[in-house]
Amino acid sequence: MDENHILEFLDTYKKLDELCRQLFLSDKGVSQYIDEMSSEGYGKWRVAGWERDYKRLKNIRWIRNRLVHDRDSFESDLVNEKDIEWMRTFYQRIMECTDPFSLLRQTERRSEETAERTESRSSTDTAFSSQNGGSQDRNIILAALILAGVMLVGIILAAIVTFKIF
Repeated sequence: MDENHILEFLDTYKKLDELCRQLFLSDKGVSQYIDEMSSEGYGKWRVAGWERDYKRLKNIRWIRNRLVHDRDSFESDLVNEKDIEWMRTFYQRIMECTDPFSLLRQTERRSEETAERTESRSSTDTAFSSQNGGSQDRNIILAALILAGVMLVGIILAAIVTFKIF
């Protein structure tokens, strides 16, 4: 195995780990990100790629742990260029707020805004209805009286024609 890949992997992991430490205000870094993903119940249903990122982070951490803790791990083919590139890309996603937690927060924020707009419209509709409720009720009563009057006139005219009252 190329030792440069191993050193590059470990250096890239350290950068990602530090960013995760800052993100979660935790000393666990990548492990904290993984733990948070594990405990988040809705993320995998609300964010596309959540499960894929979760599994990839766990794999990256497993590789790092093997390299750091296992004897003779530098002799195996644990690290490849794709792992390093994925960590760099994930780091950028966190910086650009396109990582799973940022996307989840954005989705939740949009849901809250939609709920607030719906609630606001409902309140406005209720207020409008309350303000105009009296006039609407009067209009319905007036229409019913007019209809009843027209019907009464029709009945009277039918009676006149039928019984030749006049």
